[in-house]
Amino acid sequence: MPPDRLLCYLAFPDLRSLSVVSSTCNVHVRAFHLRAFRPDNVLRSFFALSDIPSFMDLLSFTGCIVSGSVASKFFSRECYDSDLDLFCSLSWCGSVGTWLLAHGFIFCPTDTQDDFFTVAFARVVTASLSVSPASSTSSDYDSTDIVHAWYFSAPDGTRPVQLMATLYSPVCAVLSFHSKSVQASRECQKKAWPAHKPTCERNRNNQANWSSERHLATSALRKFVVKHRPSIAKAALEAFRLQSKPQQALHNFLAIYVTDRRRLFPGSRAHRETAFYVTGAEVREIGQAGSVKDVLQDEVVRINIVARKKGMKGSVSAY
Repeated sequence: MPPDRLLCYLAFPDLRSLSVVSSTCNVHVRAFHLRAFRPDNVLRSFFALSDIPSFMDLLSFTGCIVSGSVASKFFSRECYDSDLDLFCSLSWCGSVGTWLLAHGFIFCPTDTQDDFFTVAFARVVTASLSVSPASSTSSDYDSTDIVHAWYFSAPDGTRPVQLMATLYSPVCAVLSFHSKSVQASRECQKKAWPAHKPTCERNRNNQANWSSERHLATSALRKFVVKHRPSIAKAALEAFRLQSKPQQALHNFLAIYVTDRRRLFPGSRAHRETAFYVTGAEVREIGQAGSVKDVLQDEVVRINIVARKKGMKGSVSAY
């Protein structure tokens, strides 16, 4: 049997494990990677093969990032219809949009956008110079890192592309947006609601007796966590030694202790990323989590079951 017939059924983590079994396995897995994990495998649904090299050069030049379901399909090697989500710094969105128009796409303005992309883009740039990030142009995307979104498609309505303008780094926007339970559009949110509903109900039940002050503090802390999610995830991966003990995440949690600094300087506005001081961190048993230990244990088991169904070894979540 040719190796590809077997390897194509393995998830990405399993391929990584197989590659370290022997030198022969490593050779076959590396060769399979070169064939299976090619950008054109997922981009051919949107662009002609002759246009893909030019598109890759565009990504390199502008720092634009492909994210969302297309990035997921790249690693899972699954085939299904999806939008192409492009995250790009606002200053480079004009170049990306112009490239799309020059390669057979049309601009699909919303009710609040101009009919011409160049005009719609110029208005957002002008507005961004005088409007604070908290009140930036609204879109279907619930993220303060995303300033605006423009929509493109083929003339017949197929090959939908969503160009998201980010306030700062596209990487930060992707990590703060796609690592949360937020989907790429309102239609996606409706489809995801049945799976997301139990989580919402648990959160409402847990917060039923909270005071208004605790709600405000928790909201500020949640925004702080979102801003620092990459650092928190990295700290958890190192603290748990998940490479050698992946099961540790089922029994332990990383407690990060913080101090609220929002009222230390009256009259000044504390930014969400600096609203708290981190004073310490330690790995503890879930059984030591006090009144929330049952909720925490249920959530840890749930996210790991979901991750393993997708072929991964497990999952670590930041709360």
